[in-house]
Amino acid sequence: MPNDNDPIKRRFISAAQSSAVPYELPYRSALKALWAATFAHYGAGFSISGTNVSSQLGYKRGGESVGGEAYPYCIGDGTFGMTHLSSPYTYTKAGWISYFSEMLQWAGSQHPFMKVFAPINEAGSPTDRNYGTQEAAAAVVNGNGHGFVDGFGSQGLSASDQVNGCSSSTSDWCSSFGLWWKTGAPLELQQLSLSDETDADCMHGHGTNGPNCGTPPQDSGDLRVWLPFAQQNHMTILELYYHDAGLAFDPLYCTNINGSPRSSV
Repeated sequence: MPNDNDPIKRRFISAAQSSAVPYELPYRSALKALWAATFAHYGAGFSISGTNVSSQLGYKRGGESVGGEAYPYCIGDGTFGMTHLSSPYTYTKAGWISYFSEMLQWAGSQHPFMKVFAPINEAGSPTDRNYGTQEAAAAVVNGNGHGFVDGFGSQGLSASDQVNGCSSSTSDWCSSFGLWWKTGAPLELQQLSLSDETDADCMHGHGTNGPNCGTPPQDSGDLRVWLPFAQQNHMTILELYYHDAGLAFDPLYCTNINGSPRSSV
């Protein structure tokens, strides 16, 4: 093993300093091939055990980055990151939006049988919600093989959206929904994490990283707060954690973090 001062060893970087660059040509080409295969498989003739179930197909949210999202990871930290890449792959916000738009346009050109949903994300430091605003605008100018407008949405729904107000919603989903709902685009939201009926304002949760709403192990706040708010602001599709969905059938389906039964909502 080389010692810590060996220049060969110093060339290696940690996993935290390594990330895919989604808009590079090899990645873009591979992602298009994956989407094309998905569209071909889940088409009008899709069947299970000999029974055609194509009418039950909902939508595809493939994501232009990681995990079904369109978030630009590793923009730059002063030493590493996409802003330090050489031309033509040097990261810019405009370049990211252009890549996002290209992928949606390409998907529409394949005339997929199913709907295509676009994830919208905020990014940068300080947080720039305008990423989500522009991604939503790019989504609604595209459609699937039946001519239906593509949907879009955020996977960051929590009680903080209601507490902070529509104009401060995660990835600007609320303002974008208000702007584009008349196009008939399906408008999707996914809760950020499991709900907590004791946390109406995102300040009284049980997360190990503090009281604010956040990704697991933090919570998304009281479902009775954020669900009506989302409905009032034109949400048409909701993705729920299965623990929360289970409460619709059994109020004792799961317990909260201190072991007491979760109340039904």
